[in-house]
Amino acid sequence: MKSYAKNIQSIKNDNRATILNLIRKAPISRAEISSIAGLSKSSVTMITNALISEGQIKEIGTEESSVGRKRILLDIVADYRFAAGIILHRRDIKVCLTDLKGEVLDREVSGIENYSSAEAVVDYTVNTVFELIKRNNFNKENCIGIGVSCPGPLDISRGIILSPPHLDLLHNLPVADMIREKTGMNVSLENNAVLLAMRENLARDKMKNFISVIVSHGIGSAIVTDGEIYRGALGFSGELGHISVVAGGLSCPCGNSGCLERYVSLSALKEHFGFSDYKHEIVDAAYEGDEKALEVLRYITEYMGSGLVSAVNLFDLDAVILNGDYSYRPELLRSMISEYINKNSVVAAVHGVEVISSPERNDRAEGNSTAAIIEQYFDQTLEG
Repeated sequence: MKSYAKNIQSIKNDNRATILNLIRKAPISRAEISSIAGLSKSSVTMITNALISEGQIKEIGTEESSVGRKRILLDIVADYRFAAGIILHRRDIKVCLTDLKGEVLDREVSGIENYSSAEAVVDYTVNTVFELIKRNNFNKENCIGIGVSCPGPLDISRGIILSPPHLDLLHNLPVADMIREKTGMNVSLENNAVLLAMRENLARDKMKNFISVIVSHGIGSAIVTDGEIYRGALGFSGELGHISVVAGGLSCPCGNSGCLERYVSLSALKEHFGFSDYKHEIVDAAYEGDEKALEVLRYITEYMGSGLVSAVNLFDLDAVILNGDYSYRPELLRSMISEYINKNSVVAAVHGVEVISSPERNDRAEGNSTAAIIEQYFDQTLEG
């Protein structure tokens, strides 16, 4: 009897999670939920009415249906709860609060050079989370948890930062346990590239198979297949930056040689070509027809294109999304990379591969930082 009751409750939780996740993608009617989720209209009505009573969702207006009847749309109540985000980066540390749609409510930033130990970094982030909660007159009990964003490699199952290049201060740090112990909150550690892909996946509902790439001083990436993050055996998949594009090439801190990151990350480009400002010396100059700047973009296209063709061919991807430094005035570089991929990929011979550049946003990393903890919240998998 207990097992039966538990199974019934599990089904109810699964159905709630399914409905919440459909609503959070975009406002949707009860009839559409029933059709997409394969649930009876009465079940959808019962669950959505309960969620409205709890304050988790709301009715926001109507839309015309195919038979002319107006359907009431449902949406998430973004401020029903909030999340805290911690962004650990090679240059700085950011702490923020976001609503349940990942919109940033408040933030603080500090240079990582201000800290001499990993423990000091953790103490700063925890203290700042509590300061932001107090400053905004929020109730700590309404915080669903803390998302921690960091470049990889990471052991996300154990919440440990492993050995991200150029972030030696935090190597082998059990950051999730340390923050959980100091706050008593749910904590989720995730690769910054995966978090970005989660947000892209939510925003681009019709795009089911793509790679999202962040280019900065390193290269981060994550692959989405059939609408889900592809993680591999232990969560280390999607490391585009460590695909070898030159046999016996430049040595990489990962232990390999010829890695893509050693050729087209911002640090590698500056080292190879001797410029200091990618945006103005390279991109702006290329649009003005400067041949040396165009040479840099052709160099990026050849190496980045080679790595992306491998990813597209391996996973049969529909699209490539470029983020980070390559998002500045991206049209020229994007068109060059698109031409390279669609010319050289065997997959592109069957179907086109779209190359997209996400617009630059100063708060992108902060908003992304809570994506995993918010996803767990809507999946109904958080403890407590």
